[in-house]
Amino acid sequence: MPPRRLERNDGFFANAQPAQPKALEAALASARQTGHLNLRSRGLETLPAEAVNIGSAELAAGVKWWETRETLETLDASDNALTAIPDAIGALHDLRELKLGGNQLARLPSADGCWASLSALCSLEVERNVLVALPDGFGASNVPPLVRLCLQHNRLARLPPTLCELGSLEQLDCSHNQLADLPDEIGRCASLTHLALSHNRLRALPEQLPPRLAILEAEHNQLDALAARPLPSLHTLQ
Repeated sequence: MPPRRLERNDGFFANAQPAQPKALEAALASARQTGHLNLRSRGLETLPAEAVNIGSAELAAGVKWWETRETLETLDASDNALTAIPDAIGALHDLRELKLGGNQLARLPSADGCWASLSALCSLEVERNVLVALPDGFGASNVPPLVRLCLQHNRLARLPPTLCELGSLEQLDCSHNQLADLPDEIGRCASLTHLALSHNRLRALPEQLPPRLAILEAEHNQLDALAARPLPSLHTLQ
């Protein structure tokens, strides 16, 4: 008698969902308690839904709901394989720090649909991606109120003029991009003290630079001269 042939139950496999890795489950459960979510180097191609709604993450054993958080203060999703960030991240109204460096992002969410809602965000890292532009209107009316913005190692050819409305910005790194010029309004960044522009395609700098600028990195460009206006606060020029 020939052996019985085993049939594959395709219906069962079609409905089966891959089990969520235990390490990811643990990270989400921890963030539910602390408000700090660490997703660094987890091979993610998309953000888990819980990242923008941490209140939906499963609680760890023994944790009471009143000991948990409903939103995040920090989110580190750097060094993954993310190709997009959902506009829904704008719902994280308490988010202060967002790390997205080392992914495959070609664009960021819209200014109106996302960034204008992040009224607590003071640090944004999107270095080492493939960004060709920032969203139109990014930084308008000093929202989000960034203090630190890392854009290095992308493919940026221009910066939106609204970026210069970030009145709280102290550190801006645009090195290793494809910038041919800067917005003339850059001098309006009244709090900016550190500006990194090395390894771009700049031929000239705006006549007026930020009044409190202390560190200017501009090597490996095509500059013939620096800004005509003196900068008494400048103590480091590279």
